[in-house]
Amino acid sequence: MGWATAGERSGRRRPTWSNGEWSQAAALCAAQFPAVGLWWWIVATSADDHGAYGGALGVACLLVTAPVIVPCLGLLHATLQVMPAAALARLRPRHCRGPEWVWHLSASVLVGTAGAVAAGALWGAPLVEAALWCAGGGVLPVLGLAYLRGRAWERGIWLRSAGAGAGLLVLTGACGFVLIDSYTPPVLSAGQLAGSWHGADGAVLTLRPDGAAEAGRIPVSEDFDGVTACDGTGTWAVERAGEAGRYRDGVLVRLNGDCGQEMDWTIGGTEQEPELFVLLGDPDAGELRILTLA
Repeated sequence: MGWATAGERSGRRRPTWSNGEWSQAAALCAAQFPAVGLWWWIVATSADDHGAYGGALGVACLLVTAPVIVPCLGLLHATLQVMPAAALARLRPRHCRGPEWVWHLSASVLVGTAGAVAAGALWGAPLVEAALWCAGGGVLPVLGLAYLRGRAWERGIWLRSAGAGAGLLVLTGACGFVLIDSYTPPVLSAGQLAGSWHGADGAVLTLRPDGAAEAGRIPVSEDFDGVTACDGTGTWAVERAGEAGRYRDGVLVRLNGDCGQEMDWTIGGTEQEPELFVLLGDPDAGELRILTLA
């Protein structure tokens, strides 16, 4: 590989790489992105999506735009992680022995972890989960580069990448189908729903077994212009999927007095950890509010 030999004849190590190797790294990175996207979607649909349909739409858009987006993602990944890690591995002291790919892989994990820390600081990404994704994303490209060392695959690397990507996509789909179950909303009785439900900003919704309801700082929308808190008393009832055009079971709460709001909460979560959720404001970019049973 270019970065493994650059500068060796002059007796000096230089953290550089060739354009051919960069292209190989980008193609190897690109090959895994369709499978990564599919796996993310499978995992996302195995949990409650709270009525969002963006996951399936996102996968469809990715498939349509894949010939353009996937190579760009591969180039970006190779530029930000795989090749900088190669340069970093080149800077090791001469007395440090061992296979070149081991040093490259270790440096890739280090660069990926640093990227996860930066993502957590800038966007609040979960550190452990982000580190696993970022560090793990460099494993196949690094191992692939080690395998390609000395092989004249530079010209056909992108066609091979497309074939490998298709194979990984099929394998990922098969594994996801076997290992992960899709999400099924719980079916809860009125007795299971009765109790005090708590949410953000001190919101409390008490559903009594006799059908009475009491709301404290419960969020409601005002003509798509914003969300405000509401207090009041009223009644509640369970509505099943298929009734009044519902796609999932829910709880309809009618409050009296100044509040005067009819609130339609959808049942989510699991039978052991149930949730009530509602999307407030603009249906296309609303504010998701979730209540959990205390």
